Amino acid sequence: MIVILADDFTGAYEAAVQFAKAGYDTRVRIVHGPGDGTGEVYALSADDRDCEGEAARFRARTTLSVFGEPIDRLYIKVGPTLSGTSRYHMTGAGETWDLNHRRNLTVVCPADPATGYQVVNGQVWIMDVPADPIAGYDPGAPVLWATVAEQMPRAKLVQENGDWASSFRAAIKEGTRLASADATTDADLDRLAAGMTAVPGVVPVGSVGLAGACARTWRRADGFAGRPAGAAAGSPAVPPADYPRKHGRPGTGPVVGLVSSIEPIARAQVDRLVAETGRRTIVRQPNLATAAWRTSLRAWAERVADEAGDAGTVLVVRPEERTSDKLLADDLAIFLGDAAAYLADRLQASALVLVGEAGTQSALANLDITELRIWDQIGPGIPVTTAYDGRPGLPVLTKAGHLGDAGTLRAMVEYVRTMAYPTRRPGSSFGLG
Repeated sequence: MIVILADDFTGAYEAAVQFAKAGYDTRVRIVHGPGDGTGEVYALSADDRDCEGEAARFRARTTLSVFGEPIDRLYIKVGPTLSGTSRYHMTGAGETWDLNHRRNLTVVCPADPATGYQVVNGQVWIMDVPADPIAGYDPGAPVLWATVAEQMPRAKLVQENGDWASSFRAAIKEGTRLASADATTDADLDRLAAGMTAVPGVVPVGSVGLAGACARTWRRADGFAGRPAGAAAGSPAVPPADYPRKHGRPGTGPVVGLVSSIEPIARAQVDRLVAETGRRTIVRQPNLATAAWRTSLRAWAERVADEAGDAGTVLVVRPEERTSDKLLADDLAIFLGDAAAYLADRLQASALVLVGEAGTQSALANLDITELRIWDQIGPGIPVTTAYDGRPGLPVLTKAGHLGDAGTLRAMVEYVRTMAYPTRRPGSSFGLG
């Protein structure tokens, strides 16, 4: 079994998609703790991205320790700029891993060439420019360190001298336990992953790019070479086209959506959805006083359900009013998730579209969904998933609030509205058409 430990759910989804594409039965576990262990790859979020250092270390260690099932391989997912608390996230995960495994070397390479992130001589480059730790490039994850060594002072830069496996063996022999590695292309990452896999006790740390390389390499190394890419154990890469006919859909009602994020782009996406779908979409937004209390919000949700009629989409949106109370701000997302789950249950939702991590977790937990099965993605950070439990087979599309452009929410809604289940012909890829 392979486990991916990310610092947030967006990262968990992004990495999990790479393993689903390689043919693994891949799940994202929403609730910490043991499951039935039937998946091949599990992606977990320690939710430590915004924590202080030692708190992040504790969360990473604890999240992995309560997983409760034997782990054969570990992938530690970090952002491509090593921002936030990457060092502590990595350390906490490694401490739990060490309880039952021999770790000879940890290799850090946050490169993701497909999105413009490279590592050159131990330094992160973005779009062919060295990362500027002062200006930053991503407002959601500012660049705080220009080099891997600045974020992880014990890391030694190891170069590919002939082949990576030989370089890693030499580093281990010299006493190196934490190494950084360069990569500027996907081919570089594939060679790096092959070198790490060839040396026992090497744990990879990286972003989406290295996750994809490890997925492809481990698929061959673990004996899946004869299985078509996208065909996980005993099942196709996506739900079969006749699944609804044989088993029925989880619900025949509208798509139920939730936007619990306060990101400006998320609000722009709601506006575009309403402008382009008109009366097919019902958008309801409680005021702050209503949303701040579970009981009043439940009564509000009951009225929304009564008004839904034959709408194609029912969308719940976070109140416009802001609060300086951080605890209340967090509770708002959780309470709105409760309301969305109630609507999904009452209206027999045919699919869920969820924007914002806290609201997403709340909605899924209230529907007793503890695992999502990953099939593919319709865009970066927007996975195509179905519920594994709680509402088995229910299509769920989710994303962080800051992702996408103004048309993304409509694309997500249209995608789940027009599909019986996500299907594709061999060799094709998911799209929005």
